Amino acid sequence: MASPLLEGLTSWYDFEDNILDSHGSNDLSPLVGAIRFADGLRGRCFENDNGSSSVPGSTSADFNPGNADFTIAFWFKRATDGVTALVSQSTVLAGRAWYVEAFGGVTPGIRFRVSANGSSDTDLIAKTFTIQNGVWTFVCAWHDAGNDVIGIQIDDEAPATKSYSSGVAQIENGRLAVGQFANGATRFPGSFDSLGFWNRVLTPEERGLLYAEGAGVDYSEVGVAGDGLFLLGY
Repeated sequence: MASPLLEGLTSWYDFEDNILDSHGSNDLSPLVGAIRFADGLRGRCFENDNGSSSVPGSTSADFNPGNADFTIAFWFKRATDGVTALVSQSTVLAGRAWYVEAFGGVTPGIRFRVSANGSSDTDLIAKTFTIQNGVWTFVCAWHDAGNDVIGIQIDDEAPATKSYSSGVAQIENGRLAVGQFANGATRFPGSFDSLGFWNRVLTPEERGLLYAEGAGVDYSEVGVAGDGLFLLGY
């Protein structure tokens, strides 16, 4: 039985001392300089030191689908206090289609922002959450174009969703960037692991499979085509 998570999966990154796409053909490339790696949640991970190292990115249109269904899921671990973009679809001229960011203040958390015009934020869905330095956190965000909904889930907490019908822009010269915006502004000080992107909306059960009771999964468990998934708890 093939894994349900293979359906609509565009790309998957384990960051096992490389930035290759384990599932598709969207290998990432350094925006500037060299990529750093470290021990991760599952094997190795990409480590953003918020300074001399580079961040991985991709200009593939797969991450820039416009007003269509999509889901992004990943794990991150913050090294020091810092609030900025975790993963973004943006441009070097500060344009943006969507991004997931950590935020601070009296009620800190993580939010998923979308833009209908490609130049400014149109709306967002936020989930209050206290980010702990040195602790791996799972994030899944999605745009449901058919039902006009945006949503975000952190770890195994109940997701936050919001009605949203203005659409998501397909931006010219867009770039997926992990750990910052494509224009290099304000890197996130931390690490990333097990990042996947789908051209559909995942079900609650599928998001639970990715979280795997806090253990996460790597691509060998998501499964190469036809090999199926190691279904924890199923």
